[in-house]
Amino acid sequence: MSRFFEIYADVELHRYLETDLPLVIGTDREAHVHLPVGKSVEAFIGLHKGGYLFLEPATGSRTVFHNDQLIKDSVWIKSGDRTRIGDWVLQYRISGDRVEITLAEQTGPQPAELPPVNHNGPTPDVAALPRVREEQYLKKGHLTRNLVAGLAFLLLVLAAVFVLTARSVEVTVEPEPDSMNLHGMVPVLPLGHRFLGVAGTYTLEASRAGYQDLQAEVVIKKSGSSRYAFTLEKLPGRVDITSTPDDAEVFLDGKSLGNAPLAELSVSGGKHELRCVLDRYQQWQQEIDIQGQGTHQSVHCELQPAWGRVFVVTNPAGVTVLENGREIGITPLSVELDQGEHELLLQEDGYAPFTLNVDVEPDKTLTPPVSPWSRNRYNLHYVQHRSGQR
Repeated sequence: MSRFFEIYADVELHRYLETDLPLVIGTDREAHVHLPVGKSVEAFIGLHKGGYLFLEPATGSRTVFHNDQLIKDSVWIKSGDRTRIGDWVLQYRISGDRVEITLAEQTGPQPAELPPVNHNGPTPDVAALPRVREEQYLKKGHLTRNLVAGLAFLLLVLAAVFVLTARSVEVTVEPEPDSMNLHGMVPVLPLGHRFLGVAGTYTLEASRAGYQDLQAEVVIKKSGSSRYAFTLEKLPGRVDITSTPDDAEVFLDGKSLGNAPLAELSVSGGKHELRCVLDRYQQWQQEIDIQGQGTHQSVHCELQPAWGRVFVVTNPAGVTVLENGREIGITPLSVELDQGEHELLLQEDGYAPFTLNVDVEPDKTLTPPVSPWSRNRYNLHYVQHRSGQR
């Protein structure tokens, strides 16, 4: 047999199982049958091992009447019985394993009793009436409150120890982070830019949109206060680098990144030195400011020639022109020479060799003097046009 209890109080319905016994009647918040006024515990409803319900008034309770009889000790409960405590009446109806208890305020004449419906079998001997130990309720009904009180006391002790042993540390982060926390074995108390905690090593975590998350070690000293300052780094930017002409080698802060064009390079925010280098062109160099924070930027390297075009005209034509012993063409000659000084040797059978010194400078036009022609001398004219015009 396993009893099932339904307690009706106004519009409320509470259900309990046999394992919830003993049921407590009183004004206590944890009472199973809650009375609006009276003692915290007025009486108990218990179950004898033979399966019979009984009622027992609690020590120090108010006057308890059962079936209009004043009771001081346990009494059996049968279907149709009524218990009155102050102005409140409990009426019982027992049907099989179901026990219905109705709680109502008695304001007028007592209602007629329900006809007894006894499904418990013969009533046991009164001498066999058991008693409920109030310690059972204290152990079961007040266990939660005792635990809460114990935990509250423990927290108060820990708080007192924390206040007595805590030290402060000041942490500033630039720019101002969206969130900043200090984690360790023992929780800390945040106070603006300061944290209060026991001495030890902690991990600082700070974050801000568009910046790399910060994670750093912070130590709270046993004596005195500590100060730390950190700077958040911007998230890398996405950079495209092109050059004119193509294929220039790109260097960022002295490190080669490859040959242009380069796309979607991840570059940290801030100022950087960008350099583009290509053979026979002047080096391009510039400081660039990368916005970072995932921003997309493009940079173009416009390289200027480091050479000029030289024209050599002789009379007669067909003269061989050499530089450093290497033939570079036959007159009339149009040739590209790197910037700087060059020594050209002109020679032809039947004529004396002629040395021509040329100073090639980009973006500069040279008009050399004209020499008279004779059997052993050249009649020579050479011109250097503006660099880059081929």
